[in-house]
Amino acid sequence: MEIFNGDRYKEERIYSLLSRKRFLIYGLGSLPLLAAGAVGFTKIYKRNHHVTDIVEYPDHILREQSEPVSRITEPIIALSKGMISTLRYYMLIEIKDLCIPLGLSAPQVGVLKRVIVCGIHGEIYTLVNPEIVEKSGSYISSEVCLSLPQFDEREVKRPYHIKVKYRALDNKERTLVLSGRYAALLEHEIDHLKGRLYIDYPEVLHA
Repeated sequence: MEIFNGDRYKEERIYSLLSRKRFLIYGLGSLPLLAAGAVGFTKIYKRNHHVTDIVEYPDHILREQSEPVSRITEPIIALSKGMISTLRYYMLIEIKDLCIPLGLSAPQVGVLKRVIVCGIHGEIYTLVNPEIVEKSGSYISSEVCLSLPQFDEREVKRPYHIKVKYRALDNKERTLVLSGRYAALLEHEIDHLKGRLYIDYPEVLHA
């Protein structure tokens, strides 16, 4: 990534974007990141955290059904931590394209378990066994996917409101009620657990 090798205006613009997207650098610190330089920082981050390679299409695992998690165990917690580290890593390296990934599913890191992590309103959530229990309305979502780098952005029709039931890492059942792009984000990631991809949806065509 070479987003910090441009002029001062570009540096200020990226710093502003990083500041707005505070979950990008949650727990990392913004000033050291900027001072160290993005390329060096991401290499150090990847080496020191459990960053996993992304499974890419047409790998068959992306078309498999994920298994429910029967109980929250240390391996599931470790999986969540690795997914969050991986998501943060890709948040950093993809910022150069202003196309910031906000979610990741376990199949995308090669694990067929019903676990997703998502950046929602500035916080990163882990959702175990997520299930959409209510949906309403209509929303046109512009989508890409880390697992499908060879495909262009596509507009997909999704519900505007959803209610999601899930289990948190403290083993308690919780719900999230979301609208707009966050609702689209969660449905996108939950689709991964069913082996469904955004390219399976008909593209929204404008007259």
